[in-house]
Amino acid sequence: LQVYLSEEKAIQNFPVLQMITKPLEEVTRDARAMSRMMKRVGLPAKIEVVPCESQIGGGSLPLERLKSMAVAIHPEKISVAELEERMRHLPVPIIPRTVNDTILLDMRTLDKSAPKLVTQQLKELDVLEEISLIEGR
Repeated sequence: LQVYLSEEKAIQNFPVLQMITKPLEEVTRDARAMSRMMKRVGLPAKIEVVPCESQIGGGSLPLERLKSMAVAIHPEKISVAELEERMRHLPVPIIPRTVNDTILLDMRTLDKSAPKLVTQQLKELDVLEEISLIEGR
């Protein structure tokens, strides 16, 4: 409770407060960086940065939304539903938002280590898909 007495300390110590107070410019920079990273590894998907809204949550703020930016993924080899299912079963599960047949990764809701981890895991998913197609699995 002592941490909450200082707004600065509370923001430093609670990830959800960091996410809520993160400036849109920083969220946009992070989304562009993650998009570039994903394009560099050659994922079989159309990758783009799109505006979105983050919902703060239920409880005392059930309808509060914040402007945000997301990395949109449009898979080329599999359906959005299949990609979402595979993402949920990764070693470190990725729980994306699906809107209008598009996977959205809201950058406001990801920590600093997420872009590298997400990109690496999605790249490995593609490698596994190619191996299983070659071997007839």
